[in-house]
Amino acid sequence: MKKTTLAKTAEEFDRRFDEGEDISDLIDISKAVIMRGGKKIRLTIDVSESLIMEKGVR
Repeated sequence: MKKTTLAKTAEEFDRRFDEGEDISDLIDISKAVIMRGGKKIRLTIDVSESLIMEKGVR
């Protein structure tokens, strides 16, 4: 297996990501934090009946 060389700049990292390179070896996720902030809100959406019928949901 080929050893991945670290990206020297953020631009190089972005380019490699954009080109589809596997960058999982370049990221240290040991200190990653998942943020789920914010207050929950209720959202109401009006959708036409024909759209619902078209998708087979009823």
